[in-house]
Amino acid sequence: MRTYFLPILLSAFFLACSETEKKKTFSKKGVFFICPEGWKITDEDTIEGGGQSVTLENKDFTGSGLISINWVKDSMEMESWYTSFQESFKDNPIYSSVDLTFNKSIETKYKDYPGILGTYQFRILNVHHDGKFYLVYGKDKTVNILLQEAEEDHRENEQGFFEFKKSLKL
Repeated sequence: MRTYFLPILLSAFFLACSETEKKKTFSKKGVFFICPEGWKITDEDTIEGGGQSVTLENKDFTGSGLISINWVKDSMEMESWYTSFQESFKDNPIYSSVDLTFNKSIETKYKDYPGILGTYQFRILNVHHDGKFYLVYGKDKTVNILLQEAEEDHRENEQGFFEFKKSLKL
């Protein structure tokens, strides 16, 4: 009976190791990233005109960590897109009573991709949240990257935001 137990135990050990070492990658329409450890892809949609939308959430904590990446296969004027983003948030019933404020955008880079950064803040149930909205140009596409979190969860989300940025290829 012992001869059967050892191979089964070893098989279970190797399967468990390979499962924990395997990282989820995303690669579609010229966009690639590795899903950070402790995060999961919670939504994925096609956008009219050949674009894509992907949402990731930090599954290890209270769910305040959010990454959303959207792109269109076109070159869009960034300030117009940022203004549209602000209007869509203000029109969303979820954000209508949360003391939502936007800051003026600034020129920046996300990784090596030139673009603009807009920041915003809001409060839900007296918990302060911060958001960053990057708009960048990738190869044959305009991309927006949204990073959002409760201020109190910043330390828990920081590594995930960093891993996503490090692995992102447009």
